[in-house]
Amino acid sequence: FESFASPFNCYEMKQGGDSEYGTAFGDTDAWFGSEGSFFGVDFLSKGGCFQANPPFASEFMECMYQRMHHFLSMTNGDNDTADEEVPPIQFAIFVPAWAESSGWQSLMSSPYLSKHCIIDQKKHYYAEGTQHRRIQRESNAKDDGKGSYRIASFDTSVFFLQNAAAKKKWPLDDEVQDGLEKAFALTEDEEEVKKSSVKSKKLSQKSAHRQAKKQTATQQKKVIKQQQPEKKKRKKKSSTAGKKKTLMSGGEDEMNIFNSLGLVDGDGNEGKQRKKSRSKKHR
Repeated sequence: FESFASPFNCYEMKQGGDSEYGTAFGDTDAWFGSEGSFFGVDFLSKGGCFQANPPFASEFMECMYQRMHHFLSMTNGDNDTADEEVPPIQFAIFVPAWAESSGWQSLMSSPYLSKHCIIDQKKHYYAEGTQHRRIQRESNAKDDGKGSYRIASFDTSVFFLQNAAAKKKWPLDDEVQDGLEKAFALTEDEEEVKKSSVKSKKLSQKSAHRQAKKQTATQQKKVIKQQQPEKKKRKKKSSTAGKKKTLMSGGEDEMNIFNSLGLVDGDGNEGKQRKKSRSKKHR
């Protein structure tokens, strides 16, 4: 029984088996096999092994533990209402190894704790919460480098809480740790997919880098092309100004010649020589 699941990621549903799981929205998820909220399930009448991977909020984890403790105490022979024939009840809880959180501490200090295992962050994977929107790691599907699994973000603590009947039915030994690590690790096929995905991702990054480089070069060419007419315009303007200056300086030279011949004076008026020549003509 999965205590905190959804129709999208329930393991038994994915395997095609009978689905027994709890969800946050029992009213809508009931149509897909949900038994409603974890806090509304009668574990005493069901009996069995219950898996819990709750939301990673310390207060929520504490509330979850209090409900587990309630049923374990009712079926462990330490309660006046406990019957002689009680069902075995075991909770396997998967939470981040946050030793400083009150939720983690409540589980660690439980009198019903039979086994506690820690799985190294780098050695295990989780099914992605949004796996229904991602391409599955299947041989007949094109992998996009993401897949339905992702490496864990933290070390994981696995707590096993059991009543007396569960301890007899499911004794826990040192092999539990090895079994958990194998279950959480990727299979050989998945490892190959992961390697090819990493390679594909690197190639994709290189391709993206080349494309970005090409776009940058194209943009630079556009800028240069836009600047060229402006440069030509400035050059033409400079050339026109130069010609004008040359003409003006040439004009000054001519005025100097006329002045030396007495045709004009320094102010540009008619010179003495020019006046004498004009008076001769009148005679």
